Amino acid sequence: MYTFIAPNLPHHPSQPEHDYDMASFSLVKTLREQHHDEQSPYRFERKRSFDALARHNRGY
Repeated sequence: MYTFIAPNLPHHPSQPEHDYDMASFSLVKTLREQHHDEQSPYRFERKRSFDALARHNRGY
C-alpha cells in the first residue's frame, strides 16, 4: 500500500470502460459528480483493500 486516494483515476460504476480506478493502487475509490471533469467535486468510498489493511493492522 502506498497511496490512500487517486482522484485522477475516478471510479465509474455504470461504465466499466471508463472505470479508471481499476488501474489505481489506492485504498479508496474516487467518485466524481462529473466523471470526465477533473475539477468536479468528488467523494470517496472504501475499497475491499482498505478493509483488509485495517483488519491486518488491528493485530499490532
